[in-house]
Amino acid sequence: VCKLCREPYTPLPAELEKLGVDPATVTSEHQMYRAAGCDECFGSGYAGRWGIHELLQVDDDIRSLVMQNTASSLIKKKAMSLGMKTLREGGSSCASDGIERAYLVRLFVPAHGEWIECT
Repeated sequence: VCKLCREPYTPLPAELEKLGVDPATVTSEHQMYRAAGCDECFGSGYAGRWGIHELLQVDDDIRSLVMQNTASSLIKKKAMSLGMKTLREGGSSCASDGIERAYLVRLFVPAHGEWIECT
């Protein structure tokens, strides 16, 4: 979101819930913004890019599951129990930091449980 023309807004509790964020944990310190548009961003409301990543660190537990040809959904569940952050969690963090609009995270990042099994 362009820093020159962005407009602060307060997300609805339903928006936060769709991002996996408990509305009770959001304070005035967590300002979110929406795109407006100005000459600097050519009216788009956006300037620059941020990457949202999901990184699977392969430790002995994960390696063992992979070697056993375990379903990818179970590998992901184990990785999450070991502290891996999902794309949705990363996007929610960016949104609560005022970096990205919440609906874009919902639009492009699958929610927990929307897992495509690779065969």
